[in-house]
Amino acid sequence: SPASSIYGANAYSGVINIITKTPGQLRGTTVRFNYGENDTVIGSILHAGELPDGKLKYKISAEYDQTRGWQYPLEKNAEVFRFNALAEYSLGEKGRLVLSAGRGHSKNRKFLSSTLIGSGLLDYKNDYLQVEAEYGHFKFSTFYKNETPIIVWDLGRERQAWNISTINVELLHSFNWNQKHSLVWGIDYRYNIMEKNP
Repeated sequence: SPASSIYGANAYSGVINIITKTPGQLRGTTVRFNYGENDTVIGSILHAGELPDGKLKYKISAEYDQTRGWQYPLEKNAEVFRFNALAEYSLGEKGRLVLSAGRGHSKNRKFLSSTLIGSGLLDYKNDYLQVEAEYGHFKFSTFYKNETPIIVWDLGRERQAWNISTINVELLHSFNWNQKHSLVWGIDYRYNIMEKNP
């Protein structure tokens, strides 16, 4: 689709624009903690800064969520842990290089399916590594993502485990056609692997 040339291979019919703050906007350390009913605990820590010369900026974050309100039976607490790290190196006025990586892990979360199949408990891990480079009118990005969902169904206690990997490489070039129009073109390659584990 036309939107894919600007926003990536999955932008078929629409785009949700999520703008995260840069390390320069988040300079310092932020700690948050919340507690509520159903054994709900939410805690997070975020630290961001830059080196004295200003060329290298970074941010690191970790978050932990726990509750009994996400799943059934209630004797098990559902948990989610996330860790992310990002480093951005300035290439002057023309560009930048960004490296980011992270992991998400949830367990004992209720997985809703349908009335025919029922529901189950989900144990899910997600790891990613991403590299982005911008210089002048060129933009290069690549990422690797690995997901390992494990579902144990309530009916029959059947266990299903998967290993899903995605590799994506993209190169874009843009230039201004005139004062009102610009042209973006490029190439994109994606390789998906989906294997069922015993």
